[in-house]
Amino acid sequence: MIDPWLLATGDWLDPSCSMYFGSECDGEYAEYTKVRAENAIVVSSQLSDAELATFPCAYTTAGNLVSWTDLKPGKGW
Repeated sequence: MIDPWLLATGDWLDPSCSMYFGSECDGEYAEYTKVRAENAIVVSSQLSDAELATFPCAYTTAGNLVSWTDLKPGKGW
């Protein structure tokens, strides 16, 4: 599994210098791809590959929604 947040070199805490795999960087649904070793995560689980694949997709979607809407704690609709 991969961590889909591809951190930039240099100031890696600056999200404007980073991108998400499958959003700003193509390849999330590719049969084969490559990422830096820092983004590769070994997973030992009874869940299937298809089940595990839902986690980064849901994580990226939620993270992007929070980022793009400028959602803050206590801020209501």
